[in-house]
Amino acid sequence: MTARFQGVLSGRASAASFLTASSPVPPAAFLFVLGLYILLLTSILMSCAVEIEVGDDRLAKRMIVAQSLPVAMGVFTAGALIGGQFISALIG
Repeated sequence: MTARFQGVLSGRASAASFLTASSPVPPAAFLFVLGLYILLLTSILMSCAVEIEVGDDRLAKRMIVAQSLPVAMGVFTAGALIGGQFISALIG
């Protein structure tokens, strides 16, 4: 949803002078950067949560991070697809 919304805003940037940029970011690149951000944030947060729960157990950290990354990317992908459909339905 965010990448589609960013694409709409960059397409209509002439209406607002503060949105114009010399080189607008394509929606695919924006979505890729958001995906990397989700991967990093999930890894850091799950690592901290395991550190709080069980202490400095490297195996538990790796196991929890390996379990949570596919879930996080699945939710992100589903949200991007469903959000893109909602935005396209709203805009027409």
